[in-house]
Amino acid sequence: MPRKNSRSNRRSGSSQGGNVGGGSAGLIAQMNAFHDQLASQCALIQSEMSAIAGAIKALGASPRGAGFARPAGSASQMSRGRTRRGGKPIRGPRGEGNSLKDYIRKVVASGNSPLRVVEIASGVVKAGYQTSSSNLSNQVSMALADMTKKKLVRKVDRGTYTV
Repeated sequence: MPRKNSRSNRRSGSSQGGNVGGGSAGLIAQMNAFHDQLASQCALIQSEMSAIAGAIKALGASPRGAGFARPAGSASQMSRGRTRRGGKPIRGPRGEGNSLKDYIRKVVASGNSPLRVVEIASGVVKAGYQTSSSNLSNQVSMALADMTKKKLVRKVDRGTYTV
C-alpha cells in the first residue's frame, strides 16, 4: 500500500500567512469598518456613563471607580487623553521650575554640607513639593542618579550628595 505524502496534508505557503498581496486591501477595509463600529459604540457608552454620572451627582453623591470618567470633551481628556491602568489620568507636567529635580536642586544647594537621600526627600516635601508617593526616597534616589550623570549634583559618598 502506498504511503501518504505528509506534505500533501499541509497548507501551501501562500495561505499560511493569511491574506498576502492583493487580499490585504479587503482585510484592511474590514478592519477599518470594525474600528469605526467600535468607535461609535465607545462614544455611545461614554455618553451613557456621563448621563449616569450626572444623575449620581444630582442625587448629592459622587461617582466612583475607574468606569466613571469625565464627560467626553472635558479639559483633562482633551489635553492629554492618557490614562494609567485603572483609568486614572496621568498628570501633566507641574510647570516650569516645579519638577522634582528642580526641588532637589534647591534643597541640595541650600544645604551647607552634603545631604543624604532621606534628608533631601524630607527637604523637598518641606519646600512644598506635592506628592502622593508612599516612598519618595526611591524617586529622589533615581532622580539624583540621573542628575549625577548630567553633572547637576555631585555624589560625595554612598547615598550622599552635594552641589
